[in-house]
Amino acid sequence: MNTYEGFADLETSRLNLNGTIQEFMVNQKDYKKNLWIILEKMGFYSAGIISLSTTFIGFIISVDKSVIAQELAFQIPISLLLFASWFIFAACLVLAFAYKWFDNYYMYYSSKFNLVKNHRDYDKEQLKLIKADSNIDFAENITHEIYSNDLTKKIKQLEEIITNTDKKQKEHLKISTILQYIIPILFILGIILLLFFISLSISFLIKT
Repeated sequence: MNTYEGFADLETSRLNLNGTIQEFMVNQKDYKKNLWIILEKMGFYSAGIISLSTTFIGFIISVDKSVIAQELAFQIPISLLLFASWFIFAACLVLAFAYKWFDNYYMYYSSKFNLVKNHRDYDKEQLKLIKADSNIDFAENITHEIYSNDLTKKIKQLEEIITNTDKKQKEHLKISTILQYIIPILFILGIILLLFFISLSISFLIKT
């Protein structure tokens, strides 16, 4: 490899590094923005659920409060269905927040992984160029050997960061993917329990 080709490869690696830095900064802004949106929506959803639930219970009690005490098989009160649905919906809200939390951290570690990886590739190109041309001049008191050794140590450190970051991004991706399946299942289960409670309540009201 001649010096010209080495500089061309180094320039390509530098451009990749700059592009990754820009992507990293954009992702960090999106991460903070999304986190605040999650917190805001979580408050709105919680307030809406409390309001609708208390309104419905108030209506049932105003008509016939004994309906709440009606029992299913094994002396299970129908109110347990309502409380179970509330618990499930609350769990959905918490898990939805957790999903966005882990998903945003996955984005963070993913962008960090790409950033460090491109930085390592850039330093590798420098090291390759230095080894190919021993006549490159450095700043005062810095020899060819010293600069090469420093680059080698830096690359090794970056490799460790890449390994740890890759592990973290995979862990967060795994958790967020699991939550993607759990949340809809719980939400549907909550709807079923709530509809079951409503249908039983209306049935008991009609009978009385």
